[in-house]
Amino acid sequence: MTLTLHSNARRLPLFAHVRLAVAAAAALVLLAATPAMADELLGDGFGSTDMKVTEKHMAPALGKGESAVERFVFEATFPDGRGIYWSTRLTNLGLGDGKASSKARVTGKGVGSKHRNNVTKKEGDYVATASPVRLAVGDNEMSGTLDAIRVRSKGETFEFDLVFESQVPAWRPGDGRVDFRNGTFFDTTILVPRGVVKGTLTVDGKTEQVVGYGYGYHDNSTISPHEQAKRWVRTRVLDAGDSFIHLNSFTLPDKLGGKTVSWMLVGKGKKTAGFTDLSVDVTDLESDAKSEQGYQVPRSMVVTGSSGGKSVTLAVKAAGKYRRTDELAKLSSVERAVASRFAHPVRYSHSGKWLLKVKGVAGVDGSGRGARFEITHLNPN
Repeated sequence: MTLTLHSNARRLPLFAHVRLAVAAAAALVLLAATPAMADELLGDGFGSTDMKVTEKHMAPALGKGESAVERFVFEATFPDGRGIYWSTRLTNLGLGDGKASSKARVTGKGVGSKHRNNVTKKEGDYVATASPVRLAVGDNEMSGTLDAIRVRSKGETFEFDLVFESQVPAWRPGDGRVDFRNGTFFDTTILVPRGVVKGTLTVDGKTEQVVGYGYGYHDNSTISPHEQAKRWVRTRVLDAGDSFIHLNSFTLPDKLGGKTVSWMLVGKGKKTAGFTDLSVDVTDLESDAKSEQGYQVPRSMVVTGSSGGKSVTLAVKAAGKYRRTDELAKLSSVERAVASRFAHPVRYSHSGKWLLKVKGVAGVDGSGRGARFEITHLNPN
């Protein structure tokens, strides 16, 4: 599997993974206790046979290492253009283990930016249980089963109580786990590839019953983000026509061999196709003039791969300008100075047109607008 950058006459931006304020916090941890560096991957990444997902893959299970990070993300969109975003991250980064940071917000045109709820708790001040599955950080909570995951939040100006009912089974690429030789790992599950989302949404005192669609992820790792990858790619499509695409890819730092690990689940309605051996070609590069590291941002991408008698081609082309987020800018000057010794995370995100072709699974092909994709550079190499 490969990830290549090509430069040509056309210019502009694309792609990546996780919102990485984590990378900054990881640097702080290294001052107190430096974790062992991962030397290389064990094998080629994920196993070749997809593992059945059970509720243990939904349960909170933060690792014990100083670099452990666990993250849950749920997002939903409703017919009136509004939506919700909910995420919770458990970490051992920095001073103290088992901290929890949870964010929730109501999004959409005309909604504004005031409807947010950010909560941070130390270990012992929040609930994280495996049986029954429950993660509650202040007024932000996830609970339930794989068939019906309940997500709720309450802020000063909003409240939502929603149930994600997946239309297709949860998915782990291969065995869902990438192991490194020093015993660290990265583990991932798409809990809700595409689900119907039902419940109540309250904004500025007005409560409504809502029905929409959405997705949910669960990632867990014991390796520092900047040690695992020099860049991430993420592309996601969820549209009203029942199509969905989840592409994720990370490339190891050059000193660890620069190998790329990619996985993608695509589908339409009840039909799905999963792939874990992909080539990700990104082109039409634009140099980021603000980047001291010389980061480049692609405008186009073609993904190809095959598995178990089926093959896939995904093409994405950006529309409009990208949004640039310097993750270290959120830190104090002292924190930024320390964190920049280890990582320089910048996230670039935008939307674009997409075209999907799958051989071996009928009825999954599709095309449209609104592909959401981003690239996060952590370090130049």
